[in-house]
Amino acid sequence: MTDLRLAFRMMGKQPGMSLLAIVALALGIGLTTTMFSIVNGAVLRGLPFEDSDRIHTLQRVNHAVADGPDAGEQATLHDFADWRARQTSFESLAAFQGRLANVVGPDGTPERYRGVWQTPNTFSLLRATPALGRDFRADEERPGAEPVVIISDKVWRERFDSRADAIGQPLRINGQVMTVVGVMPPGFAFPVVHDLWAPLTVDLDPAGRGQSQRVQVIARLGDAGSLDRASAEFATIASQLAAEHPDTNQSIGVAINSYIESFIGSETVAALFTMLAAVFGVLVIACANVANLVLARAADRTREVAVRTAIGASRGRVIRQMLTEVLVLALIGAGAGLAIADAGITLFNRAIVDTSPPFWIDIRIDSTVLIFVSVVAVMAAVVAGIVPAWRASRTDLAGIMKDEGRSTGIRMGRFSRGLVVAELALSFGLLVASGLAIQSIVNVANVDFGFPAHDVWAGRVVLPDQDYPDEAKRRQAYDAMLTRVQTVPGVLSAALATDVAPIATPNVIRLPGQTYANEREYPGARGVMITPDYFTVLRAAAIEGRLFDTRDHESAEPVAIVNVSFARKFFPNGAIGQRFAMARGEHQEWRIVVGVVADLGLGQFTNGTLREGFYVPLAQVPAAAVALVAHVAGAPLAVTAPIRQAVRDVDSNLPISSPGTLEDAKNQGTWAFRVFGSLFMAFGLAALFLATVGLYGVMSFAVARRTQEIGVRMAMGAAGADVLRLVMRQGLWQVALGMTIGLGLAFALASAMTALLFGVTPREPFMYVVVAAALGATGLLACAIPARRAARVDPMVALRSQ
Repeated sequence: MTDLRLAFRMMGKQPGMSLLAIVALALGIGLTTTMFSIVNGAVLRGLPFEDSDRIHTLQRVNHAVADGPDAGEQATLHDFADWRARQTSFESLAAFQGRLANVVGPDGTPERYRGVWQTPNTFSLLRATPALGRDFRADEERPGAEPVVIISDKVWRERFDSRADAIGQPLRINGQVMTVVGVMPPGFAFPVVHDLWAPLTVDLDPAGRGQSQRVQVIARLGDAGSLDRASAEFATIASQLAAEHPDTNQSIGVAINSYIESFIGSETVAALFTMLAAVFGVLVIACANVANLVLARAADRTREVAVRTAIGASRGRVIRQMLTEVLVLALIGAGAGLAIADAGITLFNRAIVDTSPPFWIDIRIDSTVLIFVSVVAVMAAVVAGIVPAWRASRTDLAGIMKDEGRSTGIRMGRFSRGLVVAELALSFGLLVASGLAIQSIVNVANVDFGFPAHDVWAGRVVLPDQDYPDEAKRRQAYDAMLTRVQTVPGVLSAALATDVAPIATPNVIRLPGQTYANEREYPGARGVMITPDYFTVLRAAAIEGRLFDTRDHESAEPVAIVNVSFARKFFPNGAIGQRFAMARGEHQEWRIVVGVVADLGLGQFTNGTLREGFYVPLAQVPAAAVALVAHVAGAPLAVTAPIRQAVRDVDSNLPISSPGTLEDAKNQGTWAFRVFGSLFMAFGLAALFLATVGLYGVMSFAVARRTQEIGVRMAMGAAGADVLRLVMRQGLWQVALGMTIGLGLAFALASAMTALLFGVTPREPFMYVVVAAALGATGLLACAIPARRAARVDPMVALRSQ
């Protein structure tokens, strides 16, 4: 208690210094806790299931196409059945397919949800049970079994008003009537953001092994199992299947991966941990600042320490007292840091609420975060206080007691300057990362699609196979939809497309006269199936050739329109009249290029280089899922209700989902750049502030301690300009050394955050120059103020000051 009382007394004696230390620690701890909470909620806490770290994904790897074990693909249903029958490493395996589900409830209103068709043991593997009703039975995966469904708490509330009698009620899902047998607990949305679950029919027709359904596979590791053993066992199973089925399983291996990394991506996980490492840099800078402040305070207290030592205080007692003082500052800083973290987490959750985050992501301050804050606060106190306390306890007792005040007893110059250099190096790295993130935000905001996006309404429509089993029925439905939608007041033009620009699914193509050894050699391009008025909606004209029209029907010659990037890469001598074919799917016939259009944003929001795109008439390739787009006069969302009704007039069971503008789609697709870019901006600004304050503090203290020396120099003839140069030189070499070391750190950090950059590279020289200039100017200002004060010292006053 004595140590605590003395600690608070010292805070009262030097409130400015104490406040600065608390602010520094609050920033460091607050930002670090915010980022840790994000990583903890997204990755570290894991799935909300018992022993969730034992749940893994199994993926099929085609070694003839993919590079490395991480390049996985979905397994075939036959693969899953063979894996399940032969393996012993896992407690159980389950398979599932994600599908869009058109749901019509008791009130007759259609709505679209995300559904999962899964083997009946999936929930038992996860250790999840329905809150109402029952789980699936094993016999419900057999062909011909009665169709049943388990719904989410959300569907239960929206479609059945949370009534207990929902169990046993019918739901029409994708044209098939299913009986509700269970309701899952609130928050459950396996595998990512899904709302209903139905049994997957496991029909293993030997003749269809190569064409069987593709499924995702999860597995729970047994109590005595290990990943190494499982990997070895599945390598053996893969070899057996390759020998037994060379036509379908040659060169096929099995990759076992973490569930969370499989569904949010290893690049995303790596980016999150990179940001956590980066924000620890802010905490290190804060600790360095506090260490310098404590060291400066210790230098002023050398006589006090000497007196306490003279009357019997041990060295350990002195160290304990000084560490207690720093610990009090750290705990107060941790409390303020928690407030900063709480605000940061609230803002982050608001930013991602409309992005459909995976169901297990729960960003909050929980017991793990509180333990983290406590550990960080203690570590910060030790890191910031141990060296100053150790150095203060080593003072020359006899020398100080004899001295009249000209010596502090602590040589803090090199250590303090070293801390400042470290601060500047870390700041340089964080500022470069922050600058690149800010540039990415600006680039995203200024993207030019080549067409207006704010007045183009878009919504998704899916035709279920049960009601639309063939291409002819799909064409009829699409024609009827467009006919009705184009009569909606406010709709100037309307069209259908399989993808909403600027997002388009990567595809592969074949070119005439080329041979391909395997799929890896196929050239890539982004393909979109559209109706003729698509370019009218986007107000895009043909650069060469023509656009689609009524001539391009299902029985006409297969045609395509390509974008400028496609034409330049594959047909540099002229694209009109050239041929190519899609290399996947049912429609692989050769197509003649009849037009060239602008890129129209295809592939715009990816860090890859795939900008080549092509368009095919939807009449010739009638996909089951499409986007309905409309150029609207007035407020785009005002047409949502009448367009819904127009579609229901065609088919009362067809819902429209995700209505909004193309501008909304752009914003939703680019939220990560804005949110994580803003976090990096906060890291960089905090680092700049702390490094500047640290440099200023060290320079000010150095000038104050050298007042007599400066007075002597000036009494012997040194001019103010000479003193100014002396002090500035001492400060600026620290700035230069810190930025030099920071160059390597900046490049490493920028390279690690590539997934969060848009339209800018980690080696952007302009950003390094700007950051160097900004940090140099800030450092110059931090040095100039103490240097100017030193140059104005009155020699007589300085000589009498001690």
